[in-house]
Amino acid sequence: MHSRFGLLPYLIVGTAGILIVYCVWNLLFATPEVLSYKVKEDKQEKDRARNPDPKWSILQKPKNAAKQELKKERALNGWKQEKVFLNPDPKWSVLEEKKLQDRLNKNHLNEEQDVQQIVKEKQQEKAQDQNFSPGLFQHLDPADEAFFHQLERLVHLDLKGAPPLVSYLEQLFPLLKSLGATGLLIEYEDMFPYSDSLSLLAAGNAYSQTDLQRIQMAARRNDLEIVPLVQTFGHMEFVLKYEKYMSLRELNFTPQVITPTREESYLLLQQMIIQILQAHPEAKHIHLGCDEVFDLGKGQSHTLLIRENLTPENVFLRHVTRLAKFIRSTYPHIKPLIWDDWIRNIDEKTIELSELNKVVEPVVWCYENNIMDHIKRPVWEKYGQLFEGVWVASAFKGATGSSEFITNASFHIDNNLQWVAVIRNLGIHEMLVNFRGIALTGWQRYDHFATLCELLPVGLPSLAMCLSATKNGDFSKQQQVTASSALGCSLPLELPALSGKDEYIIGDCRFPGSDVFYAVRQLWSKVTTTEHDDRLKSPISGWLTNYQVRRGFSSSWHMSSLYRELAVVISHFQSLLNELKGYLLKVYDRNTVDEWLETNVHSRIAKLEDILGKAEALMKKTTWPRRPLGPPPMKSRSDEVGQKLQSSDFSPATQGVEVVPIQGQVDSIQNLPIHLRANIPGNGNIPVINSQVQGVNGAVTHGSEGYWQGGKLSDVLRQSFTPTVPSKLRYIQSGNAYADVKHGLGQNDYIQNFQQPQQVVGSQYEGQSASRRWNNAVPQNGDNRFPFQQQVRTRQGK
Repeated sequence: MHSRFGLLPYLIVGTAGILIVYCVWNLLFATPEVLSYKVKEDKQEKDRARNPDPKWSILQKPKNAAKQELKKERALNGWKQEKVFLNPDPKWSVLEEKKLQDRLNKNHLNEEQDVQQIVKEKQQEKAQDQNFSPGLFQHLDPADEAFFHQLERLVHLDLKGAPPLVSYLEQLFPLLKSLGATGLLIEYEDMFPYSDSLSLLAAGNAYSQTDLQRIQMAARRNDLEIVPLVQTFGHMEFVLKYEKYMSLRELNFTPQVITPTREESYLLLQQMIIQILQAHPEAKHIHLGCDEVFDLGKGQSHTLLIRENLTPENVFLRHVTRLAKFIRSTYPHIKPLIWDDWIRNIDEKTIELSELNKVVEPVVWCYENNIMDHIKRPVWEKYGQLFEGVWVASAFKGATGSSEFITNASFHIDNNLQWVAVIRNLGIHEMLVNFRGIALTGWQRYDHFATLCELLPVGLPSLAMCLSATKNGDFSKQQQVTASSALGCSLPLELPALSGKDEYIIGDCRFPGSDVFYAVRQLWSKVTTTEHDDRLKSPISGWLTNYQVRRGFSSSWHMSSLYRELAVVISHFQSLLNELKGYLLKVYDRNTVDEWLETNVHSRIAKLEDILGKAEALMKKTTWPRRPLGPPPMKSRSDEVGQKLQSSDFSPATQGVEVVPIQGQVDSIQNLPIHLRANIPGNGNIPVINSQVQGVNGAVTHGSEGYWQGGKLSDVLRQSFTPTVPSKLRYIQSGNAYADVKHGLGQNDYIQNFQQPQQVVGSQYEGQSASRRWNNAVPQNGDNRFPFQQQVRTRQGK
């Protein structure tokens, strides 16, 4: 064999040995290629850094790239694991080994889940490497930076139904100046102190003229120009909701749009503009709104379209141009601004013929990412040709949901940086558009009727970062540190603390309203934790369904456990409620605080208490029927009446109940609707109480609790009832079986007799008389169990 093959076997074995040594050497000592997010070596990445595309957002990572990363990640993990096994390094950290092991354990996930996880992790890593911002620029040209510095930066204060205290604004304005703001876009709506013939438009908690003077003085001290915003076409709900102005609605059923077909509309709008500008003698601009003019041409203006062969766009241009020309002729030094959404799709020639471009400057708004997908290049070319100057509008809060109460700052930072890219490309490089400035909007309500979204203090960290980005045209590490320092933070705010997606954040920042910011963050954390708590989710979904509750059939053990957990959660919410109230009252008036707490805290507590009550009832069961359970017990008529009476839209004074004060020994209640029945058997369910004590004009009880205008009667009684004068109020229950001693009512306060009135005299309610409304609400089935006589009487308690 040796003679046959010679040295060939030795050669093969030697070659194999060399290869093995080479492979082992590479495995042990060679450095694998790791994807870097700090150094852009790819030519496409370099090109993007030099001339970024406005449509590009680095928050968007292509999935195919993520899949490649996944393969590299798995290969890297495998290599490191083998390295640890073959040649453990004393410097190798046990924590690092555990981290690798954890990563390897994820391999049981399917590839799509892995890809999503890699995308998320790399987004976070890249954001941290690039100072946590979705920054578009790594090296800003000094000339570009100078351009951004000279732009106007207006901070939008949306005051609709939620005016911050003037004392708070006086603390806030110095912070806004230090962050780079140059002005304020103040949308007063019903918070402006309209007077004389327009006094109806001012809300009960509107600012006073003295308040306006203080606000303007504070703005002047901080070199902040005030640009008042008054709606003059769409979003006119705060005006047209009143009966006095119903005839000026474009569509009769909604107060959203004022009709441009009536001369009275222009007289009203001109009076509003005059009062606004008289209160702002130093104003250089006024914003006329004019966004979201829904259904124009479908109401009163429809006849105009037919008669003059016009389009809704023609009517829009005619209306806005007329108002703008009025302002330019009356106040030549003031330049009107308008939102641009209605003119985006109107051709250049039509706008030019209307002369709108000569009297206004558009504010181009977009709060999404990929701005150039929403506002195409032809729109910019048109604006560049038509208007001397163009403004843009981003958002720092209030644009991610009408009922959001926590601000997703990373979303808004990305939106502002995308606007920076648009300005850089179209304004600096191409010189296509002459950009005047940017308005950073912070919506408080989506319209006059909407609920409150994120409060101003909650959005301030987001505003700080967005102002820094728009002032410098980029977002660097130093800008992050500077903005955080202005907020009084000892450490730079990190992206997770701003995104609304974490539970732990740095708690040492001290800026105007920071207590509100942190308390709301705690609320968000508590809400999120409660929603995902399996100790609550499991028993509620498995043992507390409507089917089980209605039949009284559930596990008392599970209900007992749920009851204990819920009691703790409710206690935490109650504690946080008291804390929030104290902080909020430093920023807002009581009306705003009450609304926000009822919407975001009380409602959640009420839902939990409802579940708690059901669990309590079910945990007391000691015996259960055998299956099948059959249909649930039928509801009694008293239940049907009680549910109707507990609704928040019930008002005895407008639904057939005559409200009379209780005076003397005996009082009578006339015109009692037949279906407000009393003496109903079972649980003392008497659905009538009549009173007029310190403004309490009528209330209704059902069961052991009463309701008045949607609120619990016991709460009303605590505020308005004087126990020393029990004759002034009747808390009515069947016979003397129940006495509300807790609230100071004697055991002899009860109804003696009930009678069916010969005629029900009720006022109109939603187009129906009170008697018809109740006849429709409760079926008539000849039920004669309830004796009714000629009138209703009450007797004074002893």
